[in-house]
Amino acid sequence: MEARIRFLALGLVSCLLLIVSLGFRQHVQAAENEQTFVIHKRVYQNKNELPIIKSSEKLEEDSPLLKDSTGINGAIFTVYDVTKEYWQLATEGKTNEEILTLLQETAQEIMNESNKRAEKTTSDDPTFGAGIATFSLAEKVILDGQEKYAVYLFHQRFSPLSEDTTKLTAVVVGLPNESSGDEQSIIHLYPKSRLNEHIKLNKKLNEEKQNFAYGERINYVIDSTIPENIFYLASYKMTDIYDAPLDYVSDSIQIYLDGVNLTSLFTFTVDETTNKMTLEITGDKLRENNINAGASVKVEYQMVLNGQSEPDIYYKNVVRLTTLFNQFRVLNAIELPELVAEALPVTTAGKNFIKSDMDDQKKGLENAVFLVKNMKGEYLVRDKDIYSWQKNKTGSYEVTSDQEGHFVVKGLGYGTYLLEEIKAPVGYKLLDKDVSFKMEEGAYQLGNQKVSPLKIMNAKVTTTSSDDSKTSVKPKRTDFPKMGEIVSTSLVIIGMCIIIGASVYLIRRRKK
Repeated sequence: MEARIRFLALGLVSCLLLIVSLGFRQHVQAAENEQTFVIHKRVYQNKNELPIIKSSEKLEEDSPLLKDSTGINGAIFTVYDVTKEYWQLATEGKTNEEILTLLQETAQEIMNESNKRAEKTTSDDPTFGAGIATFSLAEKVILDGQEKYAVYLFHQRFSPLSEDTTKLTAVVVGLPNESSGDEQSIIHLYPKSRLNEHIKLNKKLNEEKQNFAYGERINYVIDSTIPENIFYLASYKMTDIYDAPLDYVSDSIQIYLDGVNLTSLFTFTVDETTNKMTLEITGDKLRENNINAGASVKVEYQMVLNGQSEPDIYYKNVVRLTTLFNQFRVLNAIELPELVAEALPVTTAGKNFIKSDMDDQKKGLENAVFLVKNMKGEYLVRDKDIYSWQKNKTGSYEVTSDQEGHFVVKGLGYGTYLLEEIKAPVGYKLLDKDVSFKMEEGAYQLGNQKVSPLKIMNAKVTTTSSDDSKTSVKPKRTDFPKMGEIVSTSLVIIGMCIIIGASVYLIRRRKK
């Protein structure tokens, strides 16, 4: 009896072990028969043509194929099993590529509830970053009683953004994964779209020149658009970054939406320590004021070059546009890659001079003082970092030569100007004519090397020494008779003539 009981107990234990073993084996087999897919939802900006990503391997974030793109959370992807449709087309003799193309083209017809296998929303992933949805799907399926490698169709059902979906097609993947040759490897998929047709950004220097004088106002214009998917827009922000020698002209900014001045709707700040200006508006404020999706944005403002600017160096001005989107208008908004636009750089002009002795040109002359004039005869005036012109000399800007005779005129626009000397170096003659000079590119420096100065020469003042005055021969003086002496002489001559005439008369009379 005891032997039977032991036998039965042993049999039960054996059965339990077999059941556990089978169950464990089935679990391992199921795990081994699953394929992992990782969706990387990317949205591109500044891309006319989207990159082609053929590999099913993971791309590094700094890959050129991912440049100007970002992962997008909140996109919903649905997976459909289209194995049956695949093999039906295969029986018609079509190639694998032809079948995959047909499945993409007929996706709307085969995306039904019976084929639906899973649905997930992209979110942050600790391994792969933002815009990730991970699916574990059966590697093989039973079709007509036979095991077949599965074919899946991935479809983006919803996006939190207004995307250009003209090229956003369904993704069809057939197993096994031929790319890596490893049936159990992770397949990375990169469904992508672009936004550049919906959000644009251009910046221009609204001038016909790139050279300016100190304090001369420089006009800039930024053109952009409000995103079309304004319903999900959280914020719209422009950051203008400029080189230090540029200064913003206070109260010059004007912002237009569809041609209407709505500057007051925006928050505008200037940070002179970081050389940045920002203008921002929330999506709520745009919606409250009934701003249309796709509305044009035009920003106009002015800047000036200050005294820190050096001639022949070009100074940049760049604007960056950041847009935040939020599917449910709550925390964790999606920040898209920045759009960047740059205006033409600006510069100013300068000229180097040296005052020298006319007879000894290597000798520099100090303390020569000049005024700067334009071709209208107006004099240059400098008030801190602002230049202006006036007709009077009083209060005009003076430049003075140093101990070596050097001086510089800088901070003017291109053109021809004059130097008028108002004080000559001690012991030298003052110039009687203005000195003409030309401000142009490269007149001040080339490749960080100063250009040779323009020479302005003065002649010495000539003086007569005391020794020469002692030995000098005075010119002879011709004495002329005075008026009284002239009258007396005349009378004497007349008297003599009378006497002679009388004498001749008497002698002739006696002879008769």
